[in-house]
Order: sequence, then structure tokens, then C-alpha cells
Amino acid sequence: MSLFRIQVFVQIALLLVTCRNMKQPFMQSTGSNHLLGEKSLYLQQHVNNPVDWHPWSEDIWAQAKRENKLVLISIGYSSCHWCHVMEKESFLDSATAKIMNDNFLCIKVDREERPDVDQVYMKAVQLMTGSGGWPLNCITLPDGKPIYGGTYFQNATWKDLLLKLAQFYKENPAQAYKYGEELLQGMHQPEFTSSLASQTTFDKTVLENTVGQWKTILTITMVARIVHQNFLCQTTIHFYFVMLRKIKTPNF
Repeated sequence: MSLFRIQVFVQIALLLVTCRNMKQPFMQSTGSNHLLGEKSLYLQQHVNNPVDWHPWSEDIWAQAKRENKLVLISIGYSSCHWCHVMEKESFLDSATAKIMNDNFLCIKVDREERPDVDQVYMKAVQLMTGSGGWPLNCITLPDGKPIYGGTYFQNATWKDLLLKLAQFYKENPAQAYKYGEELLQGMHQPEFTSSLASQTTFDKTVLENTVGQWKTILTITMVARIVHQNFLCQTTIHFYFVMLRKIKTPNF
């Protein structure tokens, strides 16, 4: 096993171990989910969503393994504009919430409370899509390995994506685990790590360019490649290819 793979396994293991000391008593009441009682303002904002959100905890990961269920990790912060847009469009919608609850264990994370969790899954999304942002939505295997991710998704796209992912995992679990392992390796390729290091500076120009990208939409071809990507990380094509079995999983 390479040093890079050992490092990422240790990092994910440490994230799961830190859950041990973060358990909150669950006080269920009408219209609330498992976020009730959390101290984070961002998590409190989602406590009445019909999505059965859980805080990051050791218990929820143990449940994912027992039930062999995919995990949906959604990361944001209280003042994030697009986080609130996606909540209004999708997380408050009962039909969308049913898809999420039936097929995934859903975890809400405040990036300001858990920057370590944010860092790990941001790396995965940057590798898959070429960029990142918030809300950060990542689908993982029951052991925490990411297999798909993105940022803001329009409601119709989000529902379609979740159904396809759930069906793919049900029908092709071995291929999903293979993809997760390859993505894990790709997260720690030297060239990818160097690329991330070069993105540490942030200034007004970066902000203006990013906001400018939000004004257009993502155009996708499902034939062979992304033709034009103007909307920041709305979706990515390459895992669709895996699900539809059009091409082999790319080598990272």
C-alpha cells in the first residue's frame, strides 16, 4: 500500500473516530429531524427540513455499515447563499426528501464546525469536477469513501441524479466500490495535491470571476465529454458514464 493511500485512510479513520466525543442526545419532536439539539446555527437552520438529517457521528456511520446504505453528506455554512437556495428548492420539498430518506443516510455538516470533514470531501469533489464550492454535496459508500459529488444542483437534476446513483449501487455494488477506491487513489496523486496547493490565495478577482460563472448554465453532452461548463459545479458527466456503462472508469 502506497504512502498516499495510507495517509488518506488514516485521515478518514480519524474523522470517524472524532465522532465518538460529539454525540448529542436526539430529542425527536413533530416536524424535526436528528439535528434538533445541535449547537451549530447552520445545522439549526435545517432542523425542520423533511429530510432526515443526522449530524456527523460515529453512530450514523455504524448504521450505514449495518444497513449497507449509501451516505449523502451535505456541507455548508449559515451565510451561504446557494446553500439556502438548494434548501428551498430541494431540502424543503417533500418529494425530494422522500428520495433522499429512502435511499441514503443523510448527514448535514457545518464547514465552520468541522473544517476537517470539509477538507476531505472538498478534495474529492475538486478531483471529480475540477472545482468546488458550497453547498458541497458528496455521495459516499458506507465506509465513507466518496463516489460522486458536486455543489449546487437544481431540483430536477438532483432528484434524477439520486435515483440513478441509488439504482447503480443496488445493481453494481462491486463497481461502485472499485470506483471509490480509484477515486481515493486519485485524491492523493502528487499532481493533484500540487494543484490544490497552488489555489490557496484568494482575492476579489477570484470572487468576481466565480460570481460571473453563476450567471450562466451548464451545458452537457452525454456522448463523450463536457462541451461547455459555465455554471459552477452544477453536475459532472464522468460518473454518469460509469452508471450508464458507456465507457470504463477513468484512471486517476
